[in-house]
Amino acid sequence: KIALGSRGATRFSAMEAAGLDALAVTAYSHLEYLTGYDGSGGYFAPFPLILAPGRPLTYVVRKYEEDAVRVQSCVSEIVPYRQEGEQAQVWADVLRGYGLGRARIGLELGCWNLAPCDVARLQAELPALTIVDAPGLVASVAAVKSDVEIDVMRRAMALTRLAIETFHRSLREGVSEAEVARAI
Repeated sequence: KIALGSRGATRFSAMEAAGLDALAVTAYSHLEYLTGYDGSGGYFAPFPLILAPGRPLTYVVRKYEEDAVRVQSCVSEIVPYRQEGEQAQVWADVLRGYGLGRARIGLELGCWNLAPCDVARLQAELPALTIVDAPGLVASVAAVKSDVEIDVMRRAMALTRLAIETFHRSLREGVSEAEVARAI
């Protein structure tokens, strides 16, 4: 998990430069990068992660996913919904509660798991909301690695190297896959 606190100012600076009051991230890869949660259970409706200066990082998720999100993510503000049709209303309620009902909010409109009907439902809930396409915003910030991220990547590479070396040392005639797996 990447702690948002170490680079939060950078993310908000990118949002502000794009003229956004908030950003709702729905792309699974970006959600995993920002929260640590892989979103593998999100098979219907987007799970928007709301980023807004001065507001807690907020994740709107299906109730069924809530426990997994709490365990696997670094987000403490989690707002669940129960049925697919409730998602836009709950998302809108969060934005209203944060004073963002008339804000300019960025969405990754080209994201495969954000359907046009999801955007239309949110807009119907908040007619004064201005929705702005924000493609590449998260990716551009994620491309610049913090010292913590670089350290985590170095550790991962070292563990991968160790696993490969162990694999090679384990190979011999007659060895089973289970034995190699145990060695690794």
